[in-house]
Amino acid sequence: MKFEYAPDEVPQKVVEVLKRFCLHSSKDGHQKDIGRVFESVPEKLKTNITANQPITMVLPAFPWKSPNQDKVLGYGADLGEEMGLARLNHLCEEISKVYPYGARLILICDGPVYNDLVGVPDDEYYDYGIELRKIAQKKHFSCIQFTRLMNLLGLGDGEKIPKADYLRLVSTCREKLMLEGFEVLNDA
Repeated sequence: MKFEYAPDEVPQKVVEVLKRFCLHSSKDGHQKDIGRVFESVPEKLKTNITANQPITMVLPAFPWKSPNQDKVLGYGADLGEEMGLARLNHLCEEISKVYPYGARLILICDGPVYNDLVGVPDDEYYDYGIELRKIAQKKHFSCIQFTRLMNLLGLGDGEKIPKADYLRLVSTCREKLMLEGFEVLNDA
């Protein structure tokens, strides 16, 4: 593959892309300072770039639709989620313009971490996750991958097991997370 930029320039170019996607304008139209958030990113990117591997980003997100029915139209994924997924996929596509091996984003659907605390039933966040995957597939968001927390905890492939089996493992997932903390996630 051919680099448009010298390999040592790529980390900073990727950071510039990330910053473009993170900047928010205030009401007066000025960009807000995002501070030192990205200072350590270039060094972390070098591993992937040196190995000519796609840049892998992980985002725990999209656990379920907000249970506040004053803020949403229903419990299912809709245009809001589609737009969110489109933006994340677009981020990866933009990184591909400065780094030929591209980027991928792994969304960890972290519903079982705290859904019981906000009253979202297990089967509801499971169905929501399936809807997100269908949107990503239908819209060809090829830079986005999904995984479930139970995959990271070594409890099985949450993407392949039947819904009933998945739901039976949810309490085990919570227990393992509580017992082992996040050490298990660092090893994954």
